[in-house]
Amino acid sequence: MHIFALGASRNIGYYAAHRMSPLLHLGALSVSSNIPKGLLSKGNTVTFVLRSPATLEADEALKEYVSNGKARLVKGDALSADDIKAAWLGAVAVAPVDFIMFTVGSPTATFSFREGFVIHPRDLCTRSLLTLIKAIHSATPSHLIPRLVVLSSTGLTRQSKAVLPWLLRPLYGWLLHVPHDDKKGMEAVVHEGWGKPYEEGETPDESVLPAGWKEGLPSTGGGWAKQSVIIRSAFLLDGELKEQYRAQPGDFTTTWISRQDVGHFIAERLVNEWKTFGGNIVTVGN
Repeated sequence: MHIFALGASRNIGYYAAHRMSPLLHLGALSVSSNIPKGLLSKGNTVTFVLRSPATLEADEALKEYVSNGKARLVKGDALSADDIKAAWLGAVAVAPVDFIMFTVGSPTATFSFREGFVIHPRDLCTRSLLTLIKAIHSATPSHLIPRLVVLSSTGLTRQSKAVLPWLLRPLYGWLLHVPHDDKKGMEAVVHEGWGKPYEEGETPDESVLPAGWKEGLPSTGGGWAKQSVIIRSAFLLDGELKEQYRAQPGDFTTTWISRQDVGHFIAERLVNEWKTFGGNIVTVGN
């Protein structure tokens, strides 16, 4: 397989991409070397699109794969259509892309008593995903959009909030309101790819999804990425890999999960059980 990865310089995208090797160090974090093998060690290729390739160039766990061409480190900004188009054309020149792993997130946020945590830009995930899809379609209009794996969160919409633990509702309703609006915009884009309407009344306003946002997508009628997956992870912690989590289509009550376990789900379960999870919102949590 060939995986095109955005947002994989750290956290879940990094862990998913590195499930393929017996890691000793993830940056400054020491991890047991008995991590189950996954993508790269099985001969797969991962194209990492990175604002700063130096982030991973010095990574000891990647050196073997960088040298043999299985880990491709490509400089690019997820908000730049030109960067994404160039990265995409370079990737498909190596091998067709089987799926796109989109785990973009803001590494920093400011705090406001009125709005809680505010990411910059406020539409980072939504705009990055739209930029990605439109750039791919523009670069290779005759190609189908590969399957997307998009990282989202529990507690975004009325339906998902209805099963959210009471302890998390103030956190999600106030402190994370702005980043969650961005996630809803991102989910609405994936629903367009499925050819399905998003949950009624939950599509964010034009500060996240501007007027005419569908222009430039592969099809104005939607349905161009029917086997894609939205992962709604529970509240994320920097805990150890335990492999003791639930993952199923739809919403269910769950509190937390470690980033390593979400990475495990992507690399070890999703790629092997796509018939079960494809075309669905999949909740992953404890």
